[in-house]
Amino acid sequence: MFFPGDEDDEAWYEGPGQEAVQVCRSCVVRKECFAFSLEDPDSIANGVYGGTTPKDRARYLEAVSVRSGHHPSGD
Repeated sequence: MFFPGDEDDEAWYEGPGQEAVQVCRSCVVRKECFAFSLEDPDSIANGVYGGTTPKDRARYLEAVSVRSGHHPSGD
């Protein structure tokens, strides 16, 4: 897992954070790390876990929610 530190979060994820994503691609615990990030509210919104950024995880959760028929807005 990697975190942006003091830099602007969005800029870090688009730039240097992509290096962290690449490191995760060959990690043997990538799936477990990704699963952990979805269970921990702080991890969903911060850092790189399992090769995913917070934006990636938000899109994943939205897709799962839509497929299951439970839209986050409550509709």
